[in-house]
Amino acid sequence: MPPKKTKEKKRKKGNSTGSEIDLSDMSHSEHNYPQQASFMFPDQPFIPTSNQHTPSIQPFLPSALYNVHNTLTEICRRLPGIETTVNRLQSIEQNIKEIYEKVNKTDKKITNMEERVRCVETTVAFVSDTYDEIMTEQKSLKQVISKDMADMKD
Repeated sequence: MPPKKTKEKKRKKGNSTGSEIDLSDMSHSEHNYPQQASFMFPDQPFIPTSNQHTPSIQPFLPSALYNVHNTLTEICRRLPGIETTVNRLQSIEQNIKEIYEKVNKTDKKITNMEERVRCVETTVAFVSDTYDEIMTEQKSLKQVISKDMADMKD
């Protein structure tokens, strides 16, 4: 099809916007570009020959690839900051691991101390009960002795 019909069809369909570039009427042979552009085959880089030159005008890229290029450029620009952030996060992660280990050790010590306190409380309760029994027995013996002493005097 001739390029003019393609333009007319696009206009009739309403697909053409002011920001899009119509590449249908540009043939690669007019501009000495290879028949297959290198951006269509990412594994094969574009290598110009003696009669070809590297296209430096970005608007010849389709808008989707131009957006990908912008995105990749932005990613490359931000990469050092991302690396710095990752290094900081790794440092923070290491510090958190150290704190976690210290908390675990402290938790084990607290558990051990709680067990020791329970043993001491049990011992104190036993001693207190024994003391109360001894005091009660001592009072009753004192009363018996006092009564016996009073009976002996009489």
